[in-house]
Order: sequence, then C-alpha cells, then structure tokens
Amino acid sequence: MLTQVGNRCACGTAEAMPIDILLVEDNPGDVLLTQEAFKEGHYAPRLSIAQDGEEALQVLRRQVRFRDAPRPDLILLDFNLPKKTAASFLRRSSKTPLCVKFQS
Repeated sequence: MLTQVGNRCACGTAEAMPIDILLVEDNPGDVLLTQEAFKEGHYAPRLSIAQDGEEALQVLRRQVRFRDAPRPDLILLDFNLPKKTAASFLRRSSKTPLCVKFQS
C-alpha cells in the first residue's frame, strides 16, 4: 500500500522519499521500540525525537536549537508527557497543521 504524504510517499520501497516524523516520547525504551518497529518494517523515516511537549512545540515552531529541524509530516505523540501534557501540546499547537497518533 502506498500512502501519499504531501509530495512524498510513505512506503517501504527504495524509491520512496522518507517522511519526517516527530516522535514525542520521554521513555528511552519506547523510543528504541519505535525505532526497532520502523527497522523491522524495512522503513527508515527521518525520525526526530522530542522528550516532552515543550520541546515538541519548539521543534514545530523551529525555536532555540531546533531552527534547522525538518517540518514533520507526522507526529507520534505519547499521551503521558512530562512538563506539558499531550492535551496541552495539542491546544498550544492548534495553529500548526499536524497529524497526531496517540500512543500510551
């Protein structure tokens, strides 16, 4: 199955451009699990990792050390985050178009 994301394709073929994914996750084990799932699925997205909602907002707004961060095509958001909850992140990022998948 081929999924069109903007001008990119999300599929496991070599000719597809990888999509940019922002993973918002504070647990290093879950980060590793996500990376392994992509690897096992033979797909290598460009994965950026934010450890909390505050950092994720900085990535989206390209603030501080994230000035050159790629604009994510997809955000995988942990529901239980430190500093800023997922709900707070979604409220504060409402002016930024995004697609979110909740994981617990």
